[in-house]
Amino acid sequence: MRIPLLALTAHVLLGVALAQAPDDPPRDIPSRACGLHALADGRYGGIAPGLQVHFDARGIECVPALGERAPRLLPWRFELESFGRGEALREVSAGSPSARELELRYERDELIETYALGVDGMKQSFVFERLPAGSGDLVVRGRVTTELLAGNVDADGLRFELPGIGGVVLGAVIGIDAEGSRVVGSMRYGDGVIEYALPAEFVDRARLPLVLDPLIGSSRSFDPTSANDDEQPDLAWDASTSSWLVTWARRYASNNRSILGLRVDADGAPLTSILILDGGALETVSGPRVANIAGRDGFVVTWRSAFGLKVRAVPTSGGLPSAITTYETPVHGPPTIGGEASSSAGFSACMVTSISGVVSMRMVLYQPDASLAIGPSILVSTHATDQQFDPAISRSGGGGGGWLITWCRDSTHGNIWGRFANRSGGFDSAEFPITALVAPQEARRPAVDGDGVNFVVAYDGPGRTGSLLQDVHARSVMRRGSSAVLGLETAVAATGDGEDSAAVAWLGTSALVAYRHSTATVTPIVTARVRSVHPFNCTECEGDFPLLGASSLSDSPRIGTRSASGALTSAEAAIAWSGESLFRRLIYFQRYRAESGLVTNLGGGCGSGGRAVSGCSISPSRGSHQMTVLGATPSAPVFCVLGFDELRYSCGSCRLIADPFTGIVAPAVTDANGDARWFAFIDFYMTGRQFTFQWIAPGSSCFGGFDLSNALRVTIQ
Repeated sequence: MRIPLLALTAHVLLGVALAQAPDDPPRDIPSRACGLHALADGRYGGIAPGLQVHFDARGIECVPALGERAPRLLPWRFELESFGRGEALREVSAGSPSARELELRYERDELIETYALGVDGMKQSFVFERLPAGSGDLVVRGRVTTELLAGNVDADGLRFELPGIGGVVLGAVIGIDAEGSRVVGSMRYGDGVIEYALPAEFVDRARLPLVLDPLIGSSRSFDPTSANDDEQPDLAWDASTSSWLVTWARRYASNNRSILGLRVDADGAPLTSILILDGGALETVSGPRVANIAGRDGFVVTWRSAFGLKVRAVPTSGGLPSAITTYETPVHGPPTIGGEASSSAGFSACMVTSISGVVSMRMVLYQPDASLAIGPSILVSTHATDQQFDPAISRSGGGGGGWLITWCRDSTHGNIWGRFANRSGGFDSAEFPITALVAPQEARRPAVDGDGVNFVVAYDGPGRTGSLLQDVHARSVMRRGSSAVLGLETAVAATGDGEDSAAVAWLGTSALVAYRHSTATVTPIVTARVRSVHPFNCTECEGDFPLLGASSLSDSPRIGTRSASGALTSAEAAIAWSGESLFRRLIYFQRYRAESGLVTNLGGGCGSGGRAVSGCSISPSRGSHQMTVLGATPSAPVFCVLGFDELRYSCGSCRLIADPFTGIVAPAVTDANGDARWFAFIDFYMTGRQFTFQWIAPGSSCFGGFDLSNALRVTIQ
């Protein structure tokens, strides 16, 4: 083989489209979003800023989100009792609730009682198509039940609050007739009875229908030491509807949360109203995790509660979520879940949990009616002596239907272990170690993602020499038959401060790693950051980018990808994290765009030539670019051909597309799995240039003794 003397003036190379720094401002997902939908037993649930509302046949119950300083849930309940003019009041007839979009209605014989959820709170209205008999002020009276303390009625209305924490606020009473004439009414409260009234002179001349209209909202006393409201986000993409489902936990009191969900578009704009996935009124719920089932156009959400681990399906068609299924006991650790990227395979997900030092999994079948069938518990790890915890699973099975399950095994120190599982509920490998640290070093809290064959595992590992604080490490794991091939362990974030709580996402030509960063100061400042790494050696591709608004975090950021919903070539992701704004904790969403069209698969492969892979070449400041071949002839000499022109020479069943006569031919040797790599230097002045590369391996399809990989065209950027 002739090697041209095109000098490796070797500032010659290259660029592939790797994920770029976030270029859109983060979007605050839930703070002003509302929701209303049916619950069980004819009830409805609603969300307004700062309030969760439940509607039943008798009345409404508002639960204000008061944060961790509230000792327990402090609901405020209202039941309409009577109405009339002057002192001639009579009881209202019964009415069952019905919903339309963001409005709940009780249609009674004498009036219509409505509740409209909006960004400013919940508007309570009483609509009179005809006036009650008699004279005097028009009065509506109801019964209030609450532990919150009532203040004094003033021009702004009435507040029911826990002093120094917050509660429920009733706005001033307004009367509006059919012509838009308005009047300010009055309010009285005592002994659990609240009375709204409109003056007789306005009522007598009003054009019907007449509306009596207070506003119900929430109040909160801010405390900079309080960790409040919205936390523990997760997200997954559905390709068929081009939407994300973002889930999170909202704290209503010190030990009470709800699990909420919201479908948003690619930029994070709400597409639907908020879903109450679990009200959590009588128990503690936490840690929601969501996966997409591409073949069913739906999501599966699982979380932990005081009654056990729970799961339910959320269809994207607009239908209601399935019934909640409890599938494990309360002593289990937080669950994690991987979905199904293939639309032609079984419509399944895989949930992984740990209990008493044992890691197990369950298969979940998403059925045509959007109900879920939960399979039996299957042991993932059979190790009998060490404690096993912190399980994680890749976000989907990729095209081949394979997940990588990881966990921490702890004897005298902690190491990360893994096992390949498949969509049939079986395993494609035995357990294998991913780290091999020696005490007192340890690895904790693994996160994993991949394409079903190739994976990246990120985890908390030892800090750099001299530092007692942890760093975030990453390692590639490649499945070759029933064996795992491990890449080098790389410190992704090693600043000498402290990095932990990693999340990872597979983007094909790169992987994203997000994590918490804590300054090594007396009062640490905690932020969230993200960077991209090479998918096969985990070296840094791009710089370290902060996620705005993220501070004092209690949980790690989460990353979702389009590839987990079947778009296996997509390099686009979104990141969700919990950050603070004016002492409230909010969920933020940021799109993480990858450039598209800069790597094109030109085909041309044959025989044992393997698969060409390009990645991590967008940032010339990193110095070198790795070109990889996977699964070629094992333990053999191979050649990487870099051409700045395309030859497109047919050779048996192959096509030699990269032109060796105007480029570079570089030798390498494959390992026992048929993998090889070649590195070339990158420089800025090559921006805008294109090249093509292809691997040549021993075989029989071309030139009587060679096979070829596919060719990749790369545009330098």
